[in-house]
Amino acid sequence: MTTCTICEGDFDLELEGGDVGCIGILPVAFCPTCKAGIMDYADQFRYLELDDEEPDEMCRSDHCEFDK
Repeated sequence: MTTCTICEGDFDLELEGGDVGCIGILPVAFCPTCKAGIMDYADQFRYLELDDEEPDEMCRSDHCEFDK
């Protein structure tokens, strides 16, 4: 079992998926749910980098407390 760096939940890397590695020198582990969230966040960030205009509402999460 591996512990997710974000949610601190335990997951089985071989059975459930997820990812382990390092960001710089910091070891990290992401469960499948947190990994999907990180990838979605990165996609939104890349969209904002590529487009100088205000992004449309489809790229914003309705459940994110920072968007309110």
